[in-house]
Amino acid sequence: VGDLAPGSSRTLSYTATLATTATGGLVVTNSATQTSSTLDDDKAAPGDPNNPNELVITQTASDTMTVIGASLTKTVDLPGHAVGERATYTLTVSLPAGVNFYDAAVTDTLPAGLDVSTLQTQSVACAPACTVPGTALTPAGNTLGWSLGDVLTSPQPRTVTITYSAVVADVAGNVRGTALTNSAKVNWNLGNGPDPTS
Repeated sequence: VGDLAPGSSRTLSYTATLATTATGGLVVTNSATQTSSTLDDDKAAPGDPNNPNELVITQTASDTMTVIGASLTKTVDLPGHAVGERATYTLTVSLPAGVNFYDAAVTDTLPAGLDVSTLQTQSVACAPACTVPGTALTPAGNTLGWSLGDVLTSPQPRTVTITYSAVVADVAGNVRGTALTNSAKVNWNLGNGPDPTS
């Protein structure tokens, strides 16, 4: 930045492009170092040796940014169902452009009032111009899921839609007015590894 008079300042602005290997949720730290000295020794380049009689002062600063991740929404076909009826759920995963999602999967934990054994997957689709395996994960208790594999960077946003259904169970806890709440989440790894199976 050259020579600065006492009390003065100078602002440097620059841009950088996110690497094509960036993964959703990755935290990127950028550090800068400012070096100044007490003598004007007319260096030809900043890396030239310092004058042995000068005091060199160094200061650093850093800031972080987080690469945008995936988001998930969930809807049910009807607000209410009777015992024995099949409830249909739709999970919508939004994947931003220019970001990788390795070993991605969607999991959903069903409440006790839904019969896990009646689960049916209607469809697993990715658009536009993308594909995912949609393989069902091995259930763990009431938690079920689907593998999305490696969803690699794309110049356009992508949407994965999963539609599945389950029957409202005939159990003591399912009485009129009972709310059955199940929560879903989307997971992925920062680096490429084995795709999840459960």
